[in-house]
Amino acid sequence: MGLTRKSLYSCLAVREYAPLMVSALLSALLSAVLAGCGEEKLESIPSPPPSSEFTQIEFQAQLPQSPFASEITLVHVQIVGPLEVGTTVPLSRQGDTWKGSVLVPTTPEGYYFVGRALNASIQFLFESTASAPAAGPDGILNVVLPFQLRTPLPFTQLEFQAQLPQSELASEIAAVQVQIAGPSEARSFVSLSRQGDTWTWTGSVRVPPVEGGYSLVGRAFSADPLMFLFESTIHTPSAGPDGILNVVLPFQPRTP
Repeated sequence: MGLTRKSLYSCLAVREYAPLMVSALLSALLSAVLAGCGEEKLESIPSPPPSSEFTQIEFQAQLPQSPFASEITLVHVQIVGPLEVGTTVPLSRQGDTWKGSVLVPTTPEGYYFVGRALNASIQFLFESTASAPAAGPDGILNVVLPFQLRTPLPFTQLEFQAQLPQSELASEIAAVQVQIAGPSEARSFVSLSRQGDTWTWTGSVRVPPVEGGYSLVGRAFSADPLMFLFESTIHTPSAGPDGILNVVLPFQPRTP
């Protein structure tokens, strides 16, 4: 007995709608399973914890009020501990502070830092040593590094002020020079410049720091003819912790 047109249409309809029937059956089954679990059981499934493999350290360096702070062109922070995260982070100037960040492996014992600030001559002028605990759950660690002037500095800055006597000859002075006569490692000549009135001349120089101070000889010359008219001889102490030594040179008429 062959297929009739009606039985053929019935077979085709079953084949067409079978996938839809299976899909509806699976959906109903899944809803029944979820209903049996209940909301409390679903809420009890813990969400995966945030990744704690790395810590982001945000640095902010604060330089002190110092005449040398304006010279700083490079600031970097070295992470010196633990050893497995040792690295050096360059900071960038942002207004009055220096900032930077780095991503490092998380450690339970925290971190140790050494900061250095250098001028354009690559002279190390300021330093900072700090430590910080491990980061919190957010994985971010904010570190403020207070910098201090390095001691001792690699130089002493001598600030000269020559005081000529109020004399008719003082108005003839065209050049004032200071010789650093000792110690030997600091010997040099410094030319001063006139500041406003006839009797005040100033200048500065950087020399190696010494413990025994400096021997200074000042001379003042007229222009035409070139004559040595005034002189000053003094000995100074060493500079203080700030690395600056202010020197006032009282000049007297040369004798004879």
